[in-house]
Amino acid sequence: MPTPATIIWRSGWWVIADAALAEFDQGKLVTIPALVYIDGWKRPEEARLALGEVLSRAQPAPRYWA
Repeated sequence: MPTPATIIWRSGWWVIADAALAEFDQGKLVTIPALVYIDGWKRPEEARLALGEVLSRAQPAPRYWA
């Protein structure tokens, strides 16, 4: 578990605001300024979107018909 000193930013609020505005300008809906590698966000988001395609069906899955 990270210690509070390693997870709390000591810089001014404007750093976070600048990061948020830069992401907003790129069309992003979510800003996580400390996230260095965007794949950490993309993989779970892609999985969530893929679930939406298979969860929105008019009928239950065949395993429920047995």
